[in-house]
Amino acid sequence: MNNKRLLFLGMVALTLGIGVIIGTVVSGGVKATFEQKAAAIAIPDPVSLSNTFSQIAEKLDPAVVKIKVNIAPRAGRTRQGGRQQIPQLPPGIPPDLFGIPGDPRDQGGEATGTGFIVDKSGLIMTNHHVVDRASKITVELSDGSTETATLVGSDEATDLGLIKINVGRDLPTAKFGNSDAVKVGDWVLAIGSPFGFDHTVTSGIISAKGRDNSSPQFGVDPNFAGLQRFLQTDAAINPGN
Repeated sequence: MNNKRLLFLGMVALTLGIGVIIGTVVSGGVKATFEQKAAAIAIPDPVSLSNTFSQIAEKLDPAVVKIKVNIAPRAGRTRQGGRQQIPQLPPGIPPDLFGIPGDPRDQGGEATGTGFIVDKSGLIMTNHHVVDRASKITVELSDGSTETATLVGSDEATDLGLIKINVGRDLPTAKFGNSDAVKVGDWVLAIGSPFGFDHTVTSGIISAKGRDNSSPQFGVDPNFAGLQRFLQTDAAINPGN
């Protein structure tokens, strides 16, 4: 009887021992798999990142242009008592924001903007609101030379405009990227001439994708609202960029 009991206890102990060994092996395998998947993210050091930004800015700067326009007065805008009529707007929203009626440009005059050369023949992408109603468009290249441009076309819904200059030589260009490949969190640079400060560079990240222009505060025609999807960035984008 004692021998049977000892044999039974021995088998139990052996079974437990095998279980412990198997559990250790399995646990080690799981741990090893976890360690392989949890590899540290490679973050570039500040010096490398800074050098990348400066290289991009240096490469693209020659393709960025400053645009000066003479604007024709908007028909139907009147003045009373020597002052322009400005509608009542929500607190904190200036009348010249997003082309809301009351824009000082309704009176005509001069304005500036930014564009970038997209074809070596002299095609330049800019904003619709920059060239809208322009009676004359002058482009200042990165070398300081100026050229008179003609309007090829523009689209109010996407706020895009296309103009052209003829200089008789190939021009440096900025290449279009693939927006579908952009991810939230990617670094971005904005280059332009905000407030007349030539060739200003700001940095940020892609904050969101798929934004639309249907928000009422943008003053967008309901017929065009929501037709486009935009990238949102926290890089500083100021009037004139």
